[in-house]
Amino acid sequence: MGEWVLEVRQGDQPFAHLLTSSSLVETFGHLKGRKDEDGELLCIGVGRRKPTELVVLQRFESHEGVFGPGLLLVPEADMLFIGAGTRLLAYNLNGPTRLWEEFTEVGFSFWDRVGGVVLMSAELEFTAWTTRGDKLWTTFVEPPWSYRIEGDFLELDVMGRVSRFPVLTGPTGTGPTE
Repeated sequence: MGEWVLEVRQGDQPFAHLLTSSSLVETFGHLKGRKDEDGELLCIGVGRRKPTELVVLQRFESHEGVFGPGLLLVPEADMLFIGAGTRLLAYNLNGPTRLWEEFTEVGFSFWDRVGGVVLMSAELEFTAWTTRGDKLWTTFVEPPWSYRIEGDFLELDVMGRVSRFPVLTGPTGTGPTE
């Protein structure tokens, strides 16, 4: 992706080569745990010339593959967003530095990008950040739910109830929450 190199390993795939010269290694969960007790093992390596500037290792619960991991790289902002299980992470790759760690209920689904906005879809949550990692808004959703983008507006359908709002400001009455 431009000047960035990403390497993703899941399960029993070897990843020790990523740890040899990393600037930052972050570990979440028991790496030597068992899949049936501690969840899937995920290893993500990213860097400009080789995928060892930032290495993230974590266990996550996929609920039999329903909630897989997802990455969104924003090259022009040097940002990486990671979602796996219920954990959400954002990294500024200059350094690198973790900006935040958040959690979502039940499980992460996927990332999307609309211009300068990063959208996170989860089982029960829909959230927007700037491409620099600043939270814009969050709202509760419930399956079945979907959305579509029309210009600067987002149309959100939650169980047949449709709302329309600007992508930057979110639904009425929502905003950044910690």
